[in-house]
Amino acid sequence: MKKVGIVAWAIIAALFAFYMITSVPFPFVQAWWHAADDDPHDRFSKRHRMADWLVMTGALEGLSRGEVLAKLGQPPPTAKFTDYDLVYHLGDERGFLSIDSEWLVMRLSQSGNVTESQVIRD
Repeated sequence: MKKVGIVAWAIIAALFAFYMITSVPFPFVQAWWHAADDDPHDRFSKRHRMADWLVMTGALEGLSRGEVLAKLGQPPPTAKFTDYDLVYHLGDERGFLSIDSEWLVMRLSQSGNVTESQVIRD
């Protein structure tokens, strides 16, 4: 019976480690953000997780369009989400079955500052 408990705790620890490695938001690192352009199928979803951190901490709120472009670069052209002012493709949707894509989207005020940011799926 004691071995069953040890195995159960080992499985729980492995699942927790897997969650930490693949899901916890990363602080924004500009070099990682731009390197992710080269690998849209990144196993560790670095760009997704940095976007999660940017949204979660509100780090983009209040930034001007120019400051966002200096940090994240020029967003690639897309016909998706035309009701948002800035749209960044993050890559394939996270999860077991990746059918859609995930996007970092922002709305700007009339003065050109970020008023809203979120990660959404198409």
